[in-house]
Amino acid sequence: MLAERRCSFELRGDLPGGRRELRLRVGTLSVVVVEIPGRSLNDREWADIQRARIAYGAMWGEHDSDVFVNDPFDGREPPYRAWHYCAWVSEAGDPGKLVVMRKVQLVASQLSADQRADPGDLLPVDIRFWQVRTDVGTVPLWEALRNHTRRLAPRDRYPEFRIASISRAATPVGDRRVAGERDRTAIGFAAIQLLATHGDPNLLYVCSLCPEFRDRVMGLCGADGAYVSPDFVRTEDQIGLPPDTVGLDNHLPVVQAHKTAFPGYFVHNEDACRVIAGLLDEGRLTADDVRVPAMRLLARESARGGNLRLIGELTALIAEPDNHRMAEVLTRPRLFQYLVPLIAGAHPLSRMSAAELRGRLLYETRDGPYSSTLVPAAWAASAWTILDAAERKYRPLPAPEREIGTEPAWRRAQAM
Repeated sequence: MLAERRCSFELRGDLPGGRRELRLRVGTLSVVVVEIPGRSLNDREWADIQRARIAYGAMWGEHDSDVFVNDPFDGREPPYRAWHYCAWVSEAGDPGKLVVMRKVQLVASQLSADQRADPGDLLPVDIRFWQVRTDVGTVPLWEALRNHTRRLAPRDRYPEFRIASISRAATPVGDRRVAGERDRTAIGFAAIQLLATHGDPNLLYVCSLCPEFRDRVMGLCGADGAYVSPDFVRTEDQIGLPPDTVGLDNHLPVVQAHKTAFPGYFVHNEDACRVIAGLLDEGRLTADDVRVPAMRLLARESARGGNLRLIGELTALIAEPDNHRMAEVLTRPRLFQYLVPLIAGAHPLSRMSAAELRGRLLYETRDGPYSSTLVPAAWAASAWTILDAAERKYRPLPAPEREIGTEPAWRRAQAM
């Protein structure tokens, strides 16, 4: 049963261009979420989305405009259908917090018979990235998802195309900070979950998620101090596979490209630290090799008045190298990007090739993210758990208990 205090909300589905809007009141906070079909995006909406997506470059690696601007999964052209979500969380007198997300799926009617049988490279990357290990080898995750949806909806002609990929969740960097910044991110994302799932005929959502996002970004600490986060179920658990059998397919060029460009997200940080420290101990990587990214990191952190503790630690490590400490610093999620020039070969190494370094990081580390598969109704329920916790936190005074049966029909339908 959900918490006794509920946030008030209003849904509108009659806006131009197929847009829908959800408005919520969470204590003293106002939340407005707009759902925009990919082919209806206007310049202002696209600018807001791009402003949020720039955070990927700041957090995980160099910003690649071709990846984030000319992305076919934004659904502006067939065979994709996409919906973009912009949530604004604000309180009277402040500029508000923007949170964005995207939902995309392949449209069966826009595929040839051969493409429907094997979509291959047309699949959204959150499906295409992954493979399933079996006793006799590996198979693409798509095959396991297709088989599962056919069991869920045996009378559907193409149930496998009732799978949507959710991705591109982001919030702008550099905005003026306000009280409860992290809570606002969690509230905005939960509101997006509600609108994305409402009336959606999809059977499943899939995504690639780092545990840190679930545990530090997308949840909030309630009034009782307990952390509440969205329920991102591992794919193995959701579709009945043995534990730890779904992993990134490191042999795919698209996976290698993402691990090279965004290692802080796609490569397991502790494993990467072990690999880099080992290469330094073996002398395959030299102090001069890592001094270049360390100096670049130090210069950037100093220029923007960054973490003083990190600046002091880097200064000491450059003066008196310590292999394990240097490896630990340079493989932290946000800082791993400074190794990208070495991994990509932009800065030649003294005693090994960039290809060998990439291979060690690809095949001697675990995955940074995990594959998650979600049932829309259950995912919506987890969003309400977050919003109910936020309501209690931001409206501490007792509120009249809502009478049973007074919830709007669309809210009751979410829980079915």
